[in-house]
Amino acid sequence: MGEYRAGAAAGRRRAVCITLGTGVGSSFLDGGNPVVDGPDVPPGGRAHRIAVDGLPLEEVVSRRAIRRFYARAAALPDDHRLPDVHDIAGSARAGDAHALRTVRHCFGALGRALAPWCERFRPELLVVGGSMAGSWDLVGPAVRAGFESWAPGTAPPTATALRPADAPLIGAAHWALHRSAGTPPVRI
Repeated sequence: MGEYRAGAAAGRRRAVCITLGTGVGSSFLDGGNPVVDGPDVPPGGRAHRIAVDGLPLEEVVSRRAIRRFYARAAALPDDHRLPDVHDIAGSARAGDAHALRTVRHCFGALGRALAPWCERFRPELLVVGGSMAGSWDLVGPAVRAGFESWAPGTAPPTATALRPADAPLIGAAHWALHRSAGTPPVRI
């Protein structure tokens, strides 16, 4: 909601905002209000409830899942210290085939998972924030490729969060003010 009020999604009627970090956070916003049910959003309006490739989304796209996929792709021994996501991204930029495969697989799955919901919800913008958005040069193309593999031409425009540090506070303040006024979430 903070990105809707004062960030990348400002001025857009409909936006899907996701955060990529330890897990996948999300908000499907219509007029700045979260849409939490209806046929156009995942259960509860929460992307982490989506399944992809027969698995819960966070078993494919999360810090834990990305590190695990990389370990398998690189055939690392069980007792090996796993690199963190920013290290895997750095290795991908340096041309490491296992790291590139990991990024493409995990974030391509994110695109495939979001594609049917974005096709239904029709956001004007997909905003991506969280710690993994710092690797948007790698993440963005993989997400778009996932969208395109599911349904060519359905990907909404994407942007990284403009206010990653303060958007959560802005959104929380907006939500608190909105809730105290008794305005319910949008239901479609």
